Amino acid sequence: MSIMLNRTWNYLSQSLASSPTFGGYPGPRWTLPDNGTDQEDRTHHLPPVLAHFLQTLYLVQTKSEESSLVLAHLKEIQAKLKETDVKPAVMADALVRAMACHTLGYDVKFIQIYALQLAQKGSILEKKMGYLACTLLLSENDELILLLINTILKDLKSQNVIEVNIALIAAIHLTPKEMAPMLLPVLQEKTTHTKDFIRKKALICLESIMQKAPDYIPSLETTVYNCLSDPDPGVVGVAVQVMRSVTLHNTTCDSGLIQPLIEILNQILDHKFPKDYVYHGVEAPWVQMDLMILLAVLLERSDWSDHHAGLISRSLLRSLEGVSPKETIGQAIIYQCIKTIAVMNQKTRGESKIYQQLVDKSLFYINKCLQSKHNNMKYMGLASLYEFFRYPPTPKLTEVEQENVLACLKHPDDSIQRKALSFLYELANDENVTGICATLVEFIRSSKDPFQTEELIIKCMQVAKKLHQSNLGWYTGLLLKLLQASKSNREVIVVEIQESLGAPLTDEEDSDKRSIRHKSGLKLSKVLENLCNKEKPPPIVQRLFLWSLVQDFQTDVTANVSKVLEIGRQALALDLDSPESEKIVISSLDSVFCLIHLNECSHEDIVAFIELCAQQYKNPRIQDLALEIQFFWSNLADLQGMEKPDEECPDWTLSSADEFVVKCLTEDQDLEVYDPRQKLISKSNSPLESESFRFTPYHVLEESPSKRSNPSKASKDHTDDRIPVKQVWSIYGRLENPENPQATKSHGKEDANTFGKVDNLVDLESVALEALEDLS
Repeated sequence: MSIMLNRTWNYLSQSLASSPTFGGYPGPRWTLPDNGTDQEDRTHHLPPVLAHFLQTLYLVQTKSEESSLVLAHLKEIQAKLKETDVKPAVMADALVRAMACHTLGYDVKFIQIYALQLAQKGSILEKKMGYLACTLLLSENDELILLLINTILKDLKSQNVIEVNIALIAAIHLTPKEMAPMLLPVLQEKTTHTKDFIRKKALICLESIMQKAPDYIPSLETTVYNCLSDPDPGVVGVAVQVMRSVTLHNTTCDSGLIQPLIEILNQILDHKFPKDYVYHGVEAPWVQMDLMILLAVLLERSDWSDHHAGLISRSLLRSLEGVSPKETIGQAIIYQCIKTIAVMNQKTRGESKIYQQLVDKSLFYINKCLQSKHNNMKYMGLASLYEFFRYPPTPKLTEVEQENVLACLKHPDDSIQRKALSFLYELANDENVTGICATLVEFIRSSKDPFQTEELIIKCMQVAKKLHQSNLGWYTGLLLKLLQASKSNREVIVVEIQESLGAPLTDEEDSDKRSIRHKSGLKLSKVLENLCNKEKPPPIVQRLFLWSLVQDFQTDVTANVSKVLEIGRQALALDLDSPESEKIVISSLDSVFCLIHLNECSHEDIVAFIELCAQQYKNPRIQDLALEIQFFWSNLADLQGMEKPDEECPDWTLSSADEFVVKCLTEDQDLEVYDPRQKLISKSNSPLESESFRFTPYHVLEESPSKRSNPSKASKDHTDDRIPVKQVWSIYGRLENPENPQATKSHGKEDANTFGKVDNLVDLESVALEALEDLS
C-alpha cells in the first residue's frame, strides 16, 4: 500500500508542480488554491500581475475605459509573443489574458496559433491550457483545424491517459465532419481502453461525430452495442445515451436491442449498480429514464413480439412500484414509464393480465397526481394522461377521473388550465361529450378573462363538433349559447351554425336525417325569434334569425317575409352610420332577395321596403344593393324563364343569361358596338388637349415618339397591335369571332350597322397630329 501511495504522490507532484518530467518545460507560475491557514492572506492563486489585470478589467466603469485597457494590453501581449524563445509559461499567461478579452467580445485571432503551439508542446497543465484556448477561440471552419486534428491524433496515441483524456475532450468540440474518418479508428479502439473514463469520453466523441455526420451511424452501431455489456456501469449509462441518439436517427430499428436493454433495467431494479448511483432512494434514475426513452423508440419503430411486450411490461411495472411520487425524481420516472406504456398501447398485440395491471397502475398514479395540491404533481398528471390519449385505443376514465381533469380548468395556474384544455378533444366520447361541454359552458360564463373565454369557446366548439352528428339539435343549441357569450369569435360560430343547418338537402339523405335537420332548424328559429323580441337584441342574433327565415326548413313564407321586413325597417330607423345597423339592413335585403321569387309574398310591402332602402343616399352600399334588387324585381319574369345551369358543369361565364343581357342592351337604348379591332376615340375640342397628353390606348403606350411622329409608319403598324379577345359583348350578343363580324348573331338589324356608326369618330393618331399642329 505504501508503494502505491508513493507512486500516486509522485505522479501528482509531477503533474501539478509542472515537473520537467512532462516535456521539460516549467508550468504556469501559479498553483491550485489551497485551504490552509494562510487563506486569509492569499485571496487568489493567480500571479499578482495577472490578477491585477483581471480585477481592473472587470471593474471598469465605462465601455471606453474597457476598450482602451483591452486594446493596449492586447498590443503588449502581441509584442511579447513575437519575441524569440518565448517560454510555454509565458504563452499560458498570455492565453489567459487573451481569453478574458475574448469573452468581452474583442478580436484575439492573433493568439490562435500560440494556443495551438501550447497544445502541441508543454506539460500537462500547459497542454490543457492550450486545448482550452483552442476550444474557445477556434471553430470547425478555421484553417488551423487540420493542424489541431493532427495534434489530437498524436495525443490520442499517447501512453499517458491524461493526454488522451484532454485530446478526447478537444475532439468532442472541434472535430469537423470532413476530418472524422481520421479519428474514427482511434476512437473505436479507445472504447476498449483499460480506463473507464477514457471509454466514456470515446463514446461521447463518437456520438458527437454521428450527430454531425449520420452517414457513419451504420459503421459505429456495433461498437456502441458492444459497450452495453461493459463491466463499468458508468460506461453502460453513456452507451445507452449514445444508442438513444443513434436510434433517433433511424427510421427502422432492430427489435433485438430490446432484450439487452431489459436486462440492464432489471440489473438496476435488482440493486446491482453501486450505491453511488442511488439518488433520493431511486437506483440510477437517469439511466432508467434513458432506457425507457430508448424502449419507447424501439417499440414504435421495430417489429416486436408478444414476448418482448411481456418483458417490457414486467420491468416497467417494477419501476412504477419501486418509486414514490412524492419525490421529483420519482415523478420523472413515473412520467417516462407512462410514455413508454402509451406507445406500447398503440401497437399492443393482445391483452394480457400483466399489461392490464400496468395500465391500472398508471391510471392510479395519474389520479393521485391530479388530486394532489402540489402544482408540479398536478401538471405531471395531466401530461401523463395526455400521453395515453395520444395513441388509440384510449382508456376509459371513471366519472371521478373526468371530474379531476375538468376541475383543473378552474385552477389558478395558467399552465395547468391550458394543459387541461389541450386534450379535452381527445377525452370526449359519445358518453361524456354532453357533460364536458356543459362544464365548459359554465366556465365560459364565469370566466373574467376575455382571452381565456375565447379560448374556451373555440375548444368547446372543437369538442362538440367531434360528435355533433348524433344530436344536431343539441349542437345548434350549444352553438347558440356560445354565440351569446363570445365577443370576438361570433362570426366563426355563425358560420358553423349555417354550415350545420344550411347545407342543401340531398336525395341520398334518409328521412331520419332530413327530419332531424328540419326540427333542429325550426327549433333554432323559435329560440332566435324569442331573443329578437327582447329589448335591444344582439345584432348578430338578428342577422342569424334573418338567415334562418329563408332556409329550406321554413314553411310559413308570408309570415317570414313580414318578420324580415319588420327587422329591416327597425334597423333603417336607427343610425345607419353604425356598422351593426348597416349589416342588419343588408341581411334583410339578402333575405328579401331569397324570398322575392315566391308568389306568396306581398309585393307591395317588398317594393316599399326596397324603395325605402334605395333612398338611403348616405349609405351607398345599402342603396346599390337595393337598386340591384329593384332591377332584378322588374325583370323577374324574364329571369324565371331562363334555363337552369347544370350543377355538375358550372357556367362561370353565365352564358344562360345571354338573351336576357342582349334584350336589356337593345330595349329603349341606342348603344354602340364595341369592336376591339378599332382604336377609336370621339373627337373633342377640349382645351385640355396638349402635347403632354397621350392619346394612344394603354396597350400601345410603349411606342416610341418616332412612331407617333410618322403617320404613315404608324398606320402600317396600326393593325399589328390588336387585342386578342375571344368573346366580346355587343348589342347583337356575343361576338364569338372578332376577325369575322359576319359570324355574329343577327337580331333584326343589318350587319353593316355593326360597325357603321363611325362618322364622328377619327383615328387616334390623326387626333394627336392635329393637336400638335394647333399648338405649333
